[in-house]
Amino acid sequence: MASRPHATHLAAAAVGLTFLPWLALAQTAPVPSTPPAANSSPLIRPMPSAPEPQTRTETVELRIESLHASLQITPAQESRWDRVAKVMRDNAADMEKHAIERVNADKGAMTALDSLHSYQHFAEAHVSGLKRLTKAFEELYEKMPAVQRKVADGVFQNFSRDTSSTRS
Repeated sequence: MASRPHATHLAAAAVGLTFLPWLALAQTAPVPSTPPAANSSPLIRPMPSAPEPQTRTETVELRIESLHASLQITPAQESRWDRVAKVMRDNAADMEKHAIERVNADKGAMTALDSLHSYQHFAEAHVSGLKRLTKAFEELYEKMPAVQRKVADGVFQNFSRDTSSTRS
């Protein structure tokens, strides 16, 4: 199906929106205040700036709200969107649990192998969450009209460029 690769890339970006706080020690990626000049479209809105979150739960909720607005979710799409948002919340809670376990581990007693296994467990949880999010987002994306898909494609392409420029 031609739209499946787009949905997978969009879901990957959405999972990044969910997991980024835990993978980067709850640091949020900066969101540019102006839309990109190149390849911009009047249909594509930049992700709105949000107040600085105080907790990880607030971070996830702000990301869900921002994504909802940027994707221009309609009332008719709310039930599918609610499933995406629930998966984002559930995934964030799961990652939080794994992050807390890792922080609380007795690092003095951890061997190199223990550390690798711990990281592997964290990464496997991330992949499982990505699979759940991909499925939920795909159901939403597949029902979007072409114009809205174009908006979604732009939102996630811009997110990908914004976060890749913050890595060094």
